[in-house]
Amino acid sequence: MWPAISYYPEFTVPFGTQTTAMAIMRLWNSFLRNFHIRKRQQHIRNREETTSRDDQEDRLDGILLDRFDDIISRVPGDNPIRGQLLSHYAGLKIQEFQRYGRVGDLEEAVCRQSQAVEGTAESDPDLAGRLNNLGIMLQGRFERTGRMEDLKESIRRAQQAVDITPQDHPDLAAMLNNLGNKLEIRFERTGRMEDLKESIRRAQQAVDITPQDHPDLAGRLNNLGVMLQRRFERTGRMEDLEKSIHQAQQAVNITPQDHPDLAAMLNNLGNKLQSRLLRPDRRFLWYRG
Repeated sequence: MWPAISYYPEFTVPFGTQTTAMAIMRLWNSFLRNFHIRKRQQHIRNREETTSRDDQEDRLDGILLDRFDDIISRVPGDNPIRGQLLSHYAGLKIQEFQRYGRVGDLEEAVCRQSQAVEGTAESDPDLAGRLNNLGIMLQGRFERTGRMEDLKESIRRAQQAVDITPQDHPDLAAMLNNLGNKLEIRFERTGRMEDLKESIRRAQQAVDITPQDHPDLAGRLNNLGVMLQRRFERTGRMEDLEKSIHQAQQAVNITPQDHPDLAAMLNNLGNKLQSRLLRPDRRFLWYRG
């Protein structure tokens, strides 16, 4: 999703006028020019400053939610701000959906994110992120409605995002992991081994390019282990089970003792070890105890 906005200038324009649209465009230009610098500069010095900036962010987001159709209609189609507004608004609608559960908010998010993607030039560095976000939204709609068309399109968009992302881009691992998860979901629904094979390949790529000190490495190792176990359960290949155990053990080893996911990872590892103990050639030893 679009990153949290850390700062807006004072906003005092009247609602429901062309001035509103132009003011938001000016604010957005200011934000885009300064976000990447300001978000890394000085820390917030006191609670009052934090509250002030949060209030400004909430006020602008509220105006976008209330007056979006009017605002976006006044932004020229060839203005890059249009895609940024569409994508940010789609993210706000996803937040509304998560808060209230209204399917209409989810539908609006998918619609607006699709418009953002279609209006983004192939050379635009933001295209991959918008494609990835669209894939996530489509997956969310699939999980709500069960429509396989949404899952298929989610996979297509995630694949496009991966295809246009440079190999040295810091977000590539996350996009590969997302793609692998979507393919595994389709395997669970259809039983197509091709999807499971490809999900494992993509999950492995995500693990391979994730730095050793990255906070998401344990989760990606765990995901890869789950996928390998799924293939073992379908094919009986002990090589997959051994690899699954290895990945799960690595995930446990690098997870801090106070991490909230550690218990789940330990449980996953235990299940895999039990599967090895209960394999056909060891059942006699197991029952002898």
